[in-house]
Amino acid sequence: MIDKIKELIKSKRLVIDGEYTIDDGKINVKGNVKLRGLSYLPISFGVVDGDFNCSFCGLLDMTGTPHTITGNMEAQSNKFLNLSGCPENIGGNLVLNGNRTLMNLSGCPKNINGTLDLYGCNLAILQGIANTIGGNLILGKNRLNGLGYFPNSVGGSLDITDNYIVSMNDDIIKKVVGDINSEGNPCNAADGIEENRLW
Repeated sequence: MIDKIKELIKSKRLVIDGEYTIDDGKINVKGNVKLRGLSYLPISFGVVDGDFNCSFCGLLDMTGTPHTITGNMEAQSNKFLNLSGCPENIGGNLVLNGNRTLMNLSGCPKNINGTLDLYGCNLAILQGIANTIGGNLILGKNRLNGLGYFPNSVGGSLDITDNYIVSMNDDIIKKVVGDINSEGNPCNAADGIEENRLW
């Protein structure tokens, strides 16, 4: 495995800003990780004590990603169908915007400390989404016609712009601590939202 890691580093498809060790066939990193030009991960990560960035790689799934990331995970514009293999523990944000093939949230972590960014994906339903989100929840530019399976709590703001949502009930509004942006939805998606909470 060490040869594979050195090969990836030399080719600059794997950039590690910090130190790494190998334990039980998994690479643990104290620092930040950036991946480039990999349609799959030829190595497996354990813990990344920092940020993990695999955006714009064209990854088909998350197999091999760390089970724990203390910082942010950025996985924009890949080719995920679902979130199977997604890290279980993420200390910061989970950024998945631009995954236009993402139709299913199975595998999403149960709790996200920071923001969950799903802008510009292909979601028609929120089944599988995290139970609690500490930061913002960004769902703009999807195919949602309702907010079933909504998280139990969102600690920041909610963006549901440019979907097909007809209305929001009070129960969902109460679960969001911050502001709500519902522009670009049909009918009365903003009904029941206090004016001072609308973006």
